[in-house]
Amino acid sequence: MTGTDSLPPTWAKTRLEDVSEIILGQSPPGSSYNADGIGLPFFQGSAEFGDLYPEIRKWTTKPTKLSKGGDVLLSVRAPVGPTNLAPVDCAIGRGVAAIRAVDGIEPKYLLYAIRSTESALASKGTGTTFAAVPGAVVREHLIPLAPTAEQRRIVAAIEEQFSRIDVGGSALQRARRNLQRMRAAVLQAAVTGRLVPQYPDDEPAARFLAEVNREAGPYPLPAGWLWARIEDLAEVQGGIQKQPKRRPGKNAYPFLRVANVLRSELDLSEVHMIELFDGELDRYRLRRGDLLVVEGNGSLDQIGRSALWQGAIDPCVHQNHLIRVRPGPALGPNYLNVFWNALSTAAAIQAVASSTSGLYTLSTAKVRRVLVAVPPISEQERINLEVSRQLSLIESARLNIDDVSGRVRSLKATTLGHAFAGRFVPQDSSDEPADVLLDRIKTARAAHESATVQMRRRARR
Repeated sequence: MTGTDSLPPTWAKTRLEDVSEIILGQSPPGSSYNADGIGLPFFQGSAEFGDLYPEIRKWTTKPTKLSKGGDVLLSVRAPVGPTNLAPVDCAIGRGVAAIRAVDGIEPKYLLYAIRSTESALASKGTGTTFAAVPGAVVREHLIPLAPTAEQRRIVAAIEEQFSRIDVGGSALQRARRNLQRMRAAVLQAAVTGRLVPQYPDDEPAARFLAEVNREAGPYPLPAGWLWARIEDLAEVQGGIQKQPKRRPGKNAYPFLRVANVLRSELDLSEVHMIELFDGELDRYRLRRGDLLVVEGNGSLDQIGRSALWQGAIDPCVHQNHLIRVRPGPALGPNYLNVFWNALSTAAAIQAVASSTSGLYTLSTAKVRRVLVAVPPISEQERINLEVSRQLSLIESARLNIDDVSGRVRSLKATTLGHAFAGRFVPQDSSDEPADVLLDRIKTARAAHESATVQMRRRARR
């Protein structure tokens, strides 16, 4: 196809099949897969893709469709459009097509050209379960083609610009990690008595816990504080087990599941219903200030994650995989939430979690035995206010970073847009025009096909 008014005169719009060999993937037998590095690396789809090269997670001893190192790997299903470069010779599955540049086409130019037109390709995806494109759509996909010499200049300029953008992106990632550390430091300072000053006229925690068994905790506490177990400070209770007989009927109520309890926040976008029987609503009904703790999770760092119930739905109950902690008069709900999310508490909870077949679990008995550093009530209130103030500042900074990160990501798209509109590097009138390049590719392919036919004829004689 010839150049258009929107492109420089030495450029052309062309189909992928005119400038590349396209190999559609096919998955090897499942029995041939391994994670031991035996055979060829095998890529199934964009889940393995990185910024430029995919992560090798699997190998196969019986490859079906092959890609060469340097080929463009194109995701053709769920989702359509993402690209990477094959790091080495490899096998490709049904979710991937290999796009192999012919002579005169720079592989990285092909990569970036497809990325610049990704949304157009993705829009052609069809399917009820997930979007996919057939080989015919890939072959007919149009990209802007520059002269070969200009292709090299464009790739060099893109990568120089991307390198600058990536420096900024890395700085934002470091800033985000620093904010996470700051948040953790605020919570840890709050539960060790280092966040707000202590006042001698604060009524000591012991006044509210006169009959509590004093405990020796993992770190020293300021004057007026004490260590006590959850069972001496709060009511701890499990929830309702979901069973067929509890299918919602005449006495159905909103029902919180593990999926609703994230770390320090609730997701109430999808709340199920459950049937309750006589007396159960009074027993399991949530109250504002209840702490909901996740009982089990396959990941150790997620065990015991929690969120504070603020009464968004009333009445509401909870499932048996959530443990309800309802603090008494010596322990404010907001302070309990702060304490529960401190690093030292998370470590203590992980230490008591048991593992069965990879699932880490808590129980109401284990939660009852968790030690809490209890400040005077008045100091708990000061801690809550200061934690809220500092976390608000941290969250504001995080939102700013996310906003800048979004703009940094859009810079790459803008860069590609300019590059493939011919506005990124100067044109050189001495470069061989793209139309001439396409004719040369077509002639070379015709000659190759003719030679192949003649060789087959000779072989049959």
